[in-house]
Amino acid sequence: VDENDQRLLNKLNEIGYQHLSELSFGTQIIEVGNLILRQ
Repeated sequence: VDENDQRLLNKLNEIGYQHLSELSFGTQIIEVGNLILRQ
């Protein structure tokens, strides 16, 4: 697994899939991207 992909998966786990499932796919990408950039 690519290191960036692993970080993304870790972030998804932290946020919780339930929360993400309520958002559109595009919004998910933006939210996760912002979380990664904040690190």
